[in-house]
Amino acid sequence: MDATWTDIDRLEALGGDASVPTEAPEEDAEDIDLVVPVDDSALPDTKKDFDGNVVSQGERWGDEEAFTLGGTTVTKEQAATASGVVVALIIVIVVMCCFFTYIERKKIAAEGRRLSTAVRRASTKLRRGSSATEKPE
Repeated sequence: MDATWTDIDRLEALGGDASVPTEAPEEDAEDIDLVVPVDDSALPDTKKDFDGNVVSQGERWGDEEAFTLGGTTVTKEQAATASGVVVALIIVIVVMCCFFTYIERKKIAAEGRRLSTAVRRASTKLRRGSSATEKPE
């Protein structure tokens, strides 16, 4: 036996078996040879918890019908995906608006001051025109 591989002694309370023999792979074995291929493409119809009780049975939630629109059936998974895309687009648009507002902040502030001055002049002119001390014409 190779010096890098040893037998493991397990505690009786944890493992139940006193020793577990190990086998070393061949010296020239490829890394892929050490992995056992697992087919996990098909999901089970029923799911069980750790105690063995069935917690869900039947199709996946994404395969169920959410609604029908003009003869087209939309599944729950498609509706959730579309909602996520819409939220992501909204977030991107808001971030872009914030970015462009930050870049143009000085121009926006100057226009705000100009508008404030124009409103102040208009209100002063309006106040003068409607003053009670003036005689009507």
